[in-house]
Amino acid sequence: MTTDFEWKEEYSVDVPLLDNQHKYMFEQGKKISHLQPEQTKKLVVDLYRYIMQHFTAEEAHMKEIEFPELEEHRRLHENIIDQLNQMTTGFEPSERNTLKLKLFIFNWLQTHILKHDKKYFEFVNR
Repeated sequence: MTTDFEWKEEYSVDVPLLDNQHKYMFEQGKKISHLQPEQTKKLVVDLYRYIMQHFTAEEAHMKEIEFPELEEHRRLHENIIDQLNQMTTGFEPSERNTLKLKLFIFNWLQTHILKHDKKYFEFVNR
């Protein structure tokens, strides 16, 4: 499976703040394979914090536009946080752990944006 951490216009939710946050996460994902173990651990911690901030911003936007699926989306975020907690608790950088993390982040970004975040984009554009 390829993990092409390249931003594509199809990922856009047409909210500059959220698009920029998504782009930043793609950039961080791209870096994972090229870091030393100590740097990987720091990136994981920084990315985790950033994801939490992103979810807060995204949920605030959904509340502002009165998105009817906000609670469902919030639960998706909680599930992602749980998975991330499991993956990062005691994270020891190794080739295997780094690959698992990279695949998780890639699959999450791609699936979450294209399948779930696009719903509030479509809601606004109706």
